[in-house]
Amino acid sequence: MPLPIATKFDYGTPLTGKNIRLLNFKQRSQDTSTPREAVHLEVIEAALPHGDLTTHHTHVEYLALSYVWGKSDENNPEVLLNGTPFKVTLNLEKALIHLEFEVKLPIWIDAICINQQDFAEKAEQVAQMRDIYKYASRTIIWLGEANDSTGKLMTHVDRIGEDAIAAGLNDLTPEDFQQWPNFGSDDGKVQIRDRLEALFPKLSQGYEGRVPFPLGDLIEMSELPWFKRVWIVQELQRGSPAQGHKKSIQATYSTILNMVEEWLVIVQTFLGVFWGKRVTVNARAASTLGTRRKWIRDRPTLKHQLCHAFISSSAAEGLDATDPRDRIYAFLGVASDAGELDIDPIDYTRTTASLYTDVARKLIQHGNLDILSLCRPPTLGNPRDIALPSWAPDWETRIMPPWGGFIEDELFDASREDPFECITTSSDNVLALKARFVGRLKEIGTTWNSPWNEAFDHDKARTLFTEVIGFLRKACVSNHSVKPDNVF
Repeated sequence: MPLPIATKFDYGTPLTGKNIRLLNFKQRSQDTSTPREAVHLEVIEAALPHGDLTTHHTHVEYLALSYVWGKSDENNPEVLLNGTPFKVTLNLEKALIHLEFEVKLPIWIDAICINQQDFAEKAEQVAQMRDIYKYASRTIIWLGEANDSTGKLMTHVDRIGEDAIAAGLNDLTPEDFQQWPNFGSDDGKVQIRDRLEALFPKLSQGYEGRVPFPLGDLIEMSELPWFKRVWIVQELQRGSPAQGHKKSIQATYSTILNMVEEWLVIVQTFLGVFWGKRVTVNARAASTLGTRRKWIRDRPTLKHQLCHAFISSSAAEGLDATDPRDRIYAFLGVASDAGELDIDPIDYTRTTASLYTDVARKLIQHGNLDILSLCRPPTLGNPRDIALPSWAPDWETRIMPPWGGFIEDELFDASREDPFECITTSSDNVLALKARFVGRLKEIGTTWNSPWNEAFDHDKARTLFTEVIGFLRKACVSNHSVKPDNVF
């Protein structure tokens, strides 16, 4: 959630239960020859389905806005909220200006509809954001102001996205994308592949021989900040049918999603045939758009959601959040195991370190010992919150993928089905696990130190593998029996 801008607007009684605030645009002059007035908004209250419906709180059709909050400071522009000046960010003001004469239904906007100064109300509203987006008639995605090339791009996005859906793209899984185009004897997927490949000439030549697909504009769009928002994950996974909005040009979310996936699967595979070069969209944008498909198919856990969002390599940066606590809160509403983990309710008065520690303990208690591999020591360019215990990942820092993978990868399984036990301690910052004796370390090798922001050190890598080979030779036993003292 955005950090609040001080406001003199009186919100009145705090929202409770399923009640929410909505905004109506009040008519103002469209005369461009006179100084532009501030956008006029009227606040109304309504209730989500299953809320306490009363005379003043009735469920109505409404829209929801998905946008990048932007910078908050005292120089931000103002709108009129029930006649009272109310500061909004520049990006939100631009969205309101372009939307006010187009939308007919009330609209929900987090920065205005939630009293950002009231932490209790904010926590309660954030906890039901998944329902707010779910019950909205439509979610409008504000990507930013349009430029001269936006219209051409969105026209292609709409057309190709719809064709990709019709071709059967939604029937392919992430695993299918990895083995593309080799589907063996699976006739159904082979037919989908053939139909998708048939769309490729339309990218290179344009529909009906017109303007080819604007490659550079797509890449530019994929770099927009909207694709890097942490809250976008919940909005896409649980939201209503969405529309991308760039000035007056629109495209539905499903066509944006499918156009990008069509691009990833086909264009990146065959681009060399037509252009002799490889052009790629921003990896984070593609990854973010793919979260809806992943959620629909697999219902990811909290650990999976966090790792997908914040474990980064050179290919994709992590998602951004203005408030570091939202790096957890944004996923509680969509994680399939949120109820089982029993993480404390959303509370914006608690510290980030306390929240991260609580989440780490709950994940470990439910078998996710592998998150310990994400607890890297701080470096000069990648500091770590000193208030965090060493066994809790710092989701604000850059986290590299673990060398040994995760439990789900099943690369190692020494414990088999044996359960583990987390021991209660007197301190919240102490983690105690019951362990078994496996053996003793007789010798260790050179410490591997390869910072993520430095070039790969091949000499150190050569030393590492030489030592590994040496250890393997020492561990070999001629009769293939297990050593009685388990020396490693």
